[in-house]
Amino acid sequence: MTTRYPWDLFPPVWIHANESTVKQHPSYRAAKSGDPDAAYLLVDALLNPIIVEQLADTFAQQKPTLVSAHAVEGSGVNAIPEAWLICLADSLAGLQIME
Repeated sequence: MTTRYPWDLFPPVWIHANESTVKQHPSYRAAKSGDPDAAYLLVDALLNPIIVEQLADTFAQQKPTLVSAHAVEGSGVNAIPEAWLICLADSLAGLQIME
């Protein structure tokens, strides 16, 4: 279990997969180096549908705007945040939270 420490009024963090699981996925290195196909394979394997439903339930009335991080790594621009955002948005749209 990952421990998160409170940041005053910062909202809760929903963790889809633990760090070691992410880093051990066969597509991780390529995705982190900028390969979008690898990023989608990684996200498809690790996006947790239970967490997606919790997010949908929590934010259904707020109509959130999703944004991704943009991380330049030593080996390229990390493709994981954008793939995660797109897959999360698609999953939430399927649950009718996003309009």
